[in-house]
Amino acid sequence: SNSFSDVKSSAKKLSSYSHQLNQSMSEIIWASDPKNDSLEKFLDYLKQYALNFFADSEVKVTTDFPNVNTALLLNPELKRNLFLIAKEALNNSLKYAEANNVHLGFTINSNQFEFTVSDNGKGFLMDEKKQTGNGIHNITQRVKNIKGKLLYSAQPGAGCRIHIVGELV
Repeated sequence: SNSFSDVKSSAKKLSSYSHQLNQSMSEIIWASDPKNDSLEKFLDYLKQYALNFFADSEVKVTTDFPNVNTALLLNPELKRNLFLIAKEALNNSLKYAEANNVHLGFTINSNQFEFTVSDNGKGFLMDEKKQTGNGIHNITQRVKNIKGKLLYSAQPGAGCRIHIVGELV
């Protein structure tokens, strides 16, 4: 019988599951630690998360975080929602978009921020997305939570860009 390969496959699944669990735990701990409330720490974490997330893929991650005020503190609710939005968007880029480039951008203008996650993947038709969901619904909900504005653009063959504008309060 091939019970050895079954055991191997189960062990692999278990190891992958425990890795995910570990990852989730460390995310929760990180998110609830007030020491990590500065914007700079948030963006560092986000960049590291994205690099780890795509480590086993062909995807190249670039970031653009100009004018980041190191002393600026992020409200934990905003931080949590922005992280979950990014997580969802990165997941889409990896799972559906077949992208090989993902870009994260964060800029601040007085008390307003702009956050973008874009990829050069295969894109999608906007209305078709509404039917399939693919995380856009979750992102929309999270943007509502932080009273932000979601502007996203996607076209077949032209990638996807999620652009969020909101207040830093």
